[in-house]
Amino acid sequence: MATTKETMKVIAGGVNKKEESEVIMDGRVIAVEMSDELAEVFEGLVEALISKCEDENAERSENDRNNMDREDDGYFMKVEELAALVGVWQAIRAAENMVIILENVNKESALSIVKRFDEADPKALISMLKVLFLSHGMNAAADELTFLNIIIEHWGDTMFYFRDAFFETDQIGWYSMENLLKENTKEQNNRLN
Repeated sequence: MATTKETMKVIAGGVNKKEESEVIMDGRVIAVEMSDELAEVFEGLVEALISKCEDENAERSENDRNNMDREDDGYFMKVEELAALVGVWQAIRAAENMVIILENVNKESALSIVKRFDEADPKALISMLKVLFLSHGMNAAADELTFLNIIIEHWGDTMFYFRDAFFETDQIGWYSMENLLKENTKEQNNRLN
């Protein structure tokens, strides 16, 4: 039977309350005496564990190298996506800026300018746009194309994304379609004559 003192502790602490577990080692090192034979067995076990861990680490490193090759493909895919996004964004900005110039010239001149753009390769297109922007005092628009040229130095396909997106914008696409219709009409008239 419990003493009155123990009963009072249970009542005071509550029936369901558990005592905290006692820390046995608390950071202390215990020296154990063992025979030389047992020490050799124990040392062999430790060496086997260390060897196994080293083998697992080497295997993990090999797997990591193999995965890095796969990640490199993913890395290049991400870089290509980023380059495409930059090219498209720059094309949209260039088209918006170009419309400011095209609205200030007559329709025939605007169609002629867009036709020259369409005939140019991507690098020449970017240079032509930059020259036009600078000639109209649109330094910020020209600077954006300088940024595009920096991206192209590192990922050349960006200029192709730029060119495709530039002609797909509503602003430039309209002039491009107008030129196409004009050429088709001219060809049909030549056939009739």
